[in-house]
Amino acid sequence: MTFVWCITIILILVIIHTLWPKYVYYNYCYYDCVDVIKQPPDIEMQTGDIIFFRSCNKCKYTESILNNAFIYTCKNTFDSFRWYIMNQQKYTHVAVVIRLKDIPYIVHIDGGDPMYDELEKKWISQTSCALTSVEHINVRSGIAHLFRYTGPPIEKNMEKWVEKNRNIKYPESIINLIKVNGFKLEKNPDGVYACTDFVESSLNYMGIIDKKNVSRQATIEDVYKLIINNNNYSSDPIILKNKCYNDRHLE
Repeated sequence: MTFVWCITIILILVIIHTLWPKYVYYNYCYYDCVDVIKQPPDIEMQTGDIIFFRSCNKCKYTESILNNAFIYTCKNTFDSFRWYIMNQQKYTHVAVVIRLKDIPYIVHIDGGDPMYDELEKKWISQTSCALTSVEHINVRSGIAHLFRYTGPPIEKNMEKWVEKNRNIKYPESIINLIKVNGFKLEKNPDGVYACTDFVESSLNYMGIIDKKNVSRQATIEDVYKLIINNNNYSSDPIILKNKCYNDRHLE
């Protein structure tokens, strides 16, 4: 009996580290990346605009890595499960737009690759919100949709808001992120934000949503519903990008 259990566990581990991640990465990307690229329209982004992203993991990793999924997933066992959970959502990342000195920027926090902060003039990851140029849209793989803010002008000091959030931190582990901003089993402690929490908090600071809508456990779907059900936002997004910036998966 013990032998049977051992064999079963080994087979499960083999599937988790080979077939499973390839299934997640390939299926995750396919539907997002088959269309023709649409160049970002000539629009002026305004404070309060929201950008939703949907990343494509397949574009980040070469065929050789995907074909050696065992090696990759051993480094981060939960990565493919995280991507599977995110695959059930319409988007995987969200950011808010602000204008400083009449220049639009994208403000967000992310647990992935470092982002170059245009105010701090340095690369930032997980330890602070980052104020990035709009060119960041082309840095991220996958699609990008812009929901225009159509409400009254926002008079808040947004540079002060960015500086106030320099000490926030991203959830320290994938497990915490899934537990809080996936299954909503608990709330993030003070000073800890996923991208969704930061956007909710920013919208509250700008007076677009009430304090009661700042949950500290928001999923992407929660923020998406907040936006499409808010009269201060356009109901249909502007497509900034509907295909991966770098088509490595098509080579």
